[in-house]
Amino acid sequence: MEKRPCGLCADTHAWVYRTGPVLEGGYGSVSYDTTRLILTDEGRLGDADRLCDACTAVLERDGAAHPYLTALGEAPKQAMPPTAYAEIFAHHARSTFDTLRRNGVVPVRTGPPIPLDQVDALRAELELDPSRARSFRVGQVNFAQETVRVARAHVLSATALGADLDEASIREAADRYGEAVGKSVALLGEMMDALMKQIPPGDG
Repeated sequence: MEKRPCGLCADTHAWVYRTGPVLEGGYGSVSYDTTRLILTDEGRLGDADRLCDACTAVLERDGAAHPYLTALGEAPKQAMPPTAYAEIFAHHARSTFDTLRRNGVVPVRTGPPIPLDQVDALRAELELDPSRARSFRVGQVNFAQETVRVARAHVLSATALGADLDEASIREAADRYGEAVGKSVALLGEMMDALMKQIPPGDG
């Protein structure tokens, strides 16, 4: 594998690769191998497209990057801020849309503009949507993984309905999703707190 310096500190052991708002640890990374992180402050990286573990850890510590997926299918369970969920949604929606376009599949509008609520309703039928749910099975919700699936379902729903699907509409959907799923994360946290209070001391 080609050795290249970290774009932030110039360390030669830089095995975390950047693609837009996503950082992904490669084989040479000790701490982030197989892990994807979403950036919520891309401005801190400038033009850097490869980072060392130490600089990646600083971004994570400062809340500018959040681990959300690994190649092994697992994902961190800690809650992330609404902006992180919004960025995950936007990134995977763009990726899905680009894949459809490369294969000649694009939304075709046959009437008046389709409201975002209608797209949201269809995607909720295609995929469990934590931004719309009001109850959860404790221990069986992984908001990061669900966000990836919901973003893909959103693009498929918009395409099927002939709704607008461009950067502006994806950004609007992502921001709305991030805000709503943040409330769902808080709700699950409240559920967990209530559950722990019901457990007598010494039974945990």
